[in-house]
Amino acid sequence: MPFTSPGTYASQATTGYLSQFGVDVTDASPPTWAYLEQVTSIKGSFATNPEVNVTHLQSPSSAEEIRSGLLKPGPMEIAGHYSGLPVQLQMYGLQQANAAQNPPVQPFIAVMPMQNGTKTLTVIGKGYIMKFEVGPAENNKPIEYSLGVQITGIISQTVA
Repeated sequence: MPFTSPGTYASQATTGYLSQFGVDVTDASPPTWAYLEQVTSIKGSFATNPEVNVTHLQSPSSAEEIRSGLLKPGPMEIAGHYSGLPVQLQMYGLQQANAAQNPPVQPFIAVMPMQNGTKTLTVIGKGYIMKFEVGPAENNKPIEYSLGVQITGIISQTVA
């Protein structure tokens, strides 16, 4: 059978340039977003589905049977250059405050350009700061930070 081309189309891929990540530092409604400065990378692992083994002694074809488990929220990973700016300094304080709360959650927002910059992806959710790392401090490299936010439930995504 001969190959038939599905046709061509222009890419709508967009770089992450001008993306932002922020947290609600007031816990008010509506949220007051404080955006992190000097961000170089935002990565979200919104959810995974663990496998549930439902095999029994009479499973068909001598094969294991597997079903999808409940959604398991993943982490947001944010990296950047650390320069001691006010919102960067707040992250450790929020991490400490989160540890004292029950449940320890903080609203967050990620904003990224989409479709050649003609639209914007907005991701909003809740989570807690699971790590805040600074360093290393080395010659000929900027001092960096890494922020890990464990998502605690379902996120919302809109593209507009």
